[in-house]
Amino acid sequence: MGAAPSWGQRLIGIDGLRGLAAVMVIITHTNQRLSPDAGPSWLGSAVNFGGQGLTLFFALSGFLLYRPFVGAIVSGSGFPSLRNYFTNRALRIFPAYVAIFLFVALIAGVAYLRPAALGEISVVADQPVGYLTDPFLLISNGLMLQTLTPGAIKTGIPAAWSLTVELAFYAVMPLLALIAIKVNSRRRSAAVWWASMPIVAMLVIGAIGKYSYGLIANPANRAEAYWLEWGGNWTAVLGRSFLYHADLFAWGMVAALILSLYQRGTLSARTLHLWRCGALALGVMAAIAGWLFEYSNSGFAVLSGAVILFVATPTRLHGAGRLATTLQMRPFERAGQISYSAYLWHIPVILLIQRYSLALPDTVAGWIGNTMLVLALTAALSTLTYKFIEQPPLALKKRTGPTQFDPRKVDAQGHKTT
Repeated sequence: MGAAPSWGQRLIGIDGLRGLAAVMVIITHTNQRLSPDAGPSWLGSAVNFGGQGLTLFFALSGFLLYRPFVGAIVSGSGFPSLRNYFTNRALRIFPAYVAIFLFVALIAGVAYLRPAALGEISVVADQPVGYLTDPFLLISNGLMLQTLTPGAIKTGIPAAWSLTVELAFYAVMPLLALIAIKVNSRRRSAAVWWASMPIVAMLVIGAIGKYSYGLIANPANRAEAYWLEWGGNWTAVLGRSFLYHADLFAWGMVAALILSLYQRGTLSARTLHLWRCGALALGVMAAIAGWLFEYSNSGFAVLSGAVILFVATPTRLHGAGRLATTLQMRPFERAGQISYSAYLWHIPVILLIQRYSLALPDTVAGWIGNTMLVLALTAALSTLTYKFIEQPPLALKKRTGPTQFDPRKVDAQGHKTT
């Protein structure tokens, strides 16, 4: 048997980074729903920044899923099997989601029953919650298509709207990569340029989506602004769509391209070191600029791509850096393993805490206690669903090889060591 391709190897610290993203989202939603007035306003703003964990999730998807495709474009190797790709995606996301959704909708009765109406804000319990039995909503949510229509948007598990965006990315990205590799094989030009084309396409799609949303959404007040972003209307459908969020995947794809060039030998260890440091500086500036100009998600996506690159690639002299090795520690790695279930479970857990009046007072101490309670309950439920629902289908995934890419075994010249 030949050696496993580089894009089939696991990366040190990436699971931990995924776990960190999930914890960020959970902390933010706990603050918004259980402790909205705890402490000074600056503390709430800082905590709510954790919502960018979802942006990090999108960037991670762009990085991890584009790796095999960009590796094929850059190296000229065989194009990944699309059958295996789509089978693996379905095995990864549907079993746990369907099980958790049905439990939330039909057993626990903490599903969102309809889209938010004008003047309702879901984070303060205006939007009705209960047993979801409407056939249309059950089917659309079960297929992760609820975000595509005003009548179903943000019903079921509210955080699951992002899964519709993920599904669209799963479909569009391989198509763009296939076009790139076909054109490159005919013209025999610089592969790196064609490997960049799907990334550019994602950035253009996201820019068009945001521009279109800006033209359509002209709220007269804060209540209307929330409704146009999250309520039952076509403007919200656009705002929750892949068209609006495509650019967030692109920066993870950039990291995948740079890693592929390094593994191929196109980039030296010294050049990679410069790329890592430059990307991190650019990411910080982009995050600040995005916050100042009200495009926080886009700015943080650049920073997310830089952090992913920093974690996934070796340092110039010492192999894996401290951030990568820290994220590889057991607590972070375990959090990454259960992160998908945790993302789906945490808001139903919060809603159950509200139903049974288990939330602590709206103080800083109460916020800390509420956060610990939500994290503990979410971790317990997520561990169960990961073990009994996620793991069995994952064992059926088509794997490219058992090897692991470890930056600690790469010397300063970029050569693997024993």
